[in-house]
Amino acid sequence: MNLRLDQRMAQQYENNSKKMQKVTQSWITQNLPCMYCGKSNLIKSETNRQRAEFTCPSCSETYVLKYKNSPMGDKIPIGAYQPMLQSIESFNNPNFLFLQYDREELRIQNLFLIPRYFFCTDTIERCQPLSNPTRRQGWVGCNILLSRIPPEGYVYVVENGTEYMMQEVLQNRKRTNFM
Repeated sequence: MNLRLDQRMAQQYENNSKKMQKVTQSWITQNLPCMYCGKSNLIKSETNRQRAEFTCPSCSETYVLKYKNSPMGDKIPIGAYQPMLQSIESFNNPNFLFLQYDREELRIQNLFLIPRYFFCTDTIERCQPLSNPTRRQGWVGCNILLSRIPPEGYVYVVENGTEYMMQEVLQNRKRTNFM
C-alpha cells in the first residue's frame, strides 16, 4: 500500500477542500480493498447515492470517507440528521472510514474503519437547525460521537504512519462480526 497522496489527481480544482476530497477518494480506490471480503478494491459510488461514497464490487458493502489534516477529535460532522437516523434504524447505514493525512508530506497518518454495526442512535448527535440568514434555513445536521464508540469498533489500517497487513485488518474486523 502506498501511503502517499497523489496531488495530481486534483489539479483541475481551485478549491483546496475539493482538491483534498478528490485526492483522498482517489487514494481509497487505488489502495484500499474491502474490509469485509478483502477481494476487491473499493470503487467510487454513483455521484448522488445517499449514504455511500464507496462500494465493494464483490460483496456490496458500502463505505463513507471522512478525512482531515488533523486528529479526528470526538465529534465528526456527517450530514443530515434524519436520513442518518433512518439508515441506522433500518440497519442500512454504511461503514465509515476516517482518514487523517499530513498536509506537508501529503501522507496518510491514520486510517481506521468503524463498521456500520457500531452505530446506534446514541452515537449520533443531532445539531441545532441552521438559523435564519443561511441558504439552508432549518436544515438539521448531525455528528458522529467517536467517544461513544468502544475501542473494539476501531479497525486500524494505518496507525501513526505505520500500515497494518491487510490480513490482520480483516481479522480485526471479523472479531466484531457477532455485533
